[in-house]
Amino acid sequence: MHSSSLQFFLAVVASSLSFLSSTGVAQVIPPESQVKCTVSSILSTTLRGVQSVGAVGDYEYVCTADSPIISTYKIYGDVRSLFTGLEPPAFYQSSVSVLTFPSSIVGDDKVIDLSDDIVRASVSVSPHNIFLSDQSQNQSQGQQNTNEGTFKGLAIRVVDSTGDEPVESANEIYGAFFDDSINFGVSVKSVLSGCSAGKFNIIPATGSALTNGVIEITVNYAVAGQYYSDVSDDVFNLLPSTGIDDYTYTFMIFPESVNLSSSGGNTVGKGSFPGTKTWYKSTYVQYVTLGVHEIGHNLYLGHSGADYNNNGVFDDDEEEYDDPSCTMGGEYGSTSDGQKCFNAAKVYYLGWFSDYQGDMTPTNNAFGGTLVGVNDAGNDEISPDQYVTVRVSDSGATDLYLMYNRVEGVNKFLENIYYRDKVVVVEQDGAGEQSWVRSVLDQGETYSQSNWAKTGMSLQVEFLNNIPSPDNNISPFHSSLLFSYFFMKRKISKNQGMTNALFSCHC
Repeated sequence: MHSSSLQFFLAVVASSLSFLSSTGVAQVIPPESQVKCTVSSILSTTLRGVQSVGAVGDYEYVCTADSPIISTYKIYGDVRSLFTGLEPPAFYQSSVSVLTFPSSIVGDDKVIDLSDDIVRASVSVSPHNIFLSDQSQNQSQGQQNTNEGTFKGLAIRVVDSTGDEPVESANEIYGAFFDDSINFGVSVKSVLSGCSAGKFNIIPATGSALTNGVIEITVNYAVAGQYYSDVSDDVFNLLPSTGIDDYTYTFMIFPESVNLSSSGGNTVGKGSFPGTKTWYKSTYVQYVTLGVHEIGHNLYLGHSGADYNNNGVFDDDEEEYDDPSCTMGGEYGSTSDGQKCFNAAKVYYLGWFSDYQGDMTPTNNAFGGTLVGVNDAGNDEISPDQYVTVRVSDSGATDLYLMYNRVEGVNKFLENIYYRDKVVVVEQDGAGEQSWVRSVLDQGETYSQSNWAKTGMSLQVEFLNNIPSPDNNISPFHSSLLFSYFFMKRKISKNQGMTNALFSCHC
């Protein structure tokens, strides 16, 4: 295989050289066509049970060209290593970095196999955002997402030549994404708007070719067993060149027979990470949390896990989705209860409550305050001296994030009562990373982490008390926190007088 590939590669190099024909006229064989494509990371959601996700989630790289037609190439191998040693220094950026390669290195399967030395040597990279061509189809595929604003979303219902189609009608798809009144009182739009305090809104795309932001596209073959990216390319290429105004997000809904998994798992959704595209298997679109989850990937959110089996080990394969308090975890539940937001780490990086987020370094300072649930903060039931999230960080330690998981309103869905109205402590090692639940604290409970930041001391987080709600003390309203710092047996504390979780470092 390698010898024939090498001969062909050498022929490609030689083809750009001039030579004299039999008539003595200099001729140049045109070089082989080059493909430019934008690399994206894709994260998947894999069904583990009727109402939860988990087990093995796919993580894949694809590279999408838009000229002369949209074409997506699957990448096998370590994409990030292509950026090692570049001058000037560069790093991989999903949905931004561009690859260039000769068309001959890929076959009909559209696979770029970086484990093949000849293929790898033929690929060049650019870390910069290059717009590959003028968009002929009024698509905003080159437009990067931001975490705040109002964005138009296009929902695409895919049908094949045999009549295979999603079980959801176009109107039901519209309801799931955009209209609460059609979808049991909840939609992707309403959850994202509520969880962001109105800072992130998706509205239906507009245009004469659409009905309520939805378009139906029929491909001229049977899609059963076909890989989603191949069908997706054909669907994008069939979008009409007129009748669709500019938009940002796409939600593509396939018949259930389409294969969304590269590893044989039962994948029900995918999202570019980050990016603006999501893909769904029919039947699961009704689970609004799935739509919010996949758009979370677009916003550069990784999954949310927990040590579900309590063995002291975070297992990426088995427990990647096991944080039920966060929509980037599992537990989808019924269609009418899909209202759930994000955990403390995700909320911190989304920045929707940046005015109400705190940062503390236990080895440097004391810190006190009151934690307020997302729903209350979104309804302006919060004061300037209160917090939605708090990050605890120190050199040499993985950051911890705290939030009061008040279960009400837009965050009312939670089957696992263990997390209900508790202070949830999670750890996450930077933006876009997997988060893990470290502790779930009820009043009077303490979480300890030994040798915090390699200081030889223990960090302790104690949840002292709740503030009851104003409606006759029926349920907890806020979780006020007192952060105290013990260092070298000297106590420094600041009490803002409302709740009380206690941070302490002991020598």
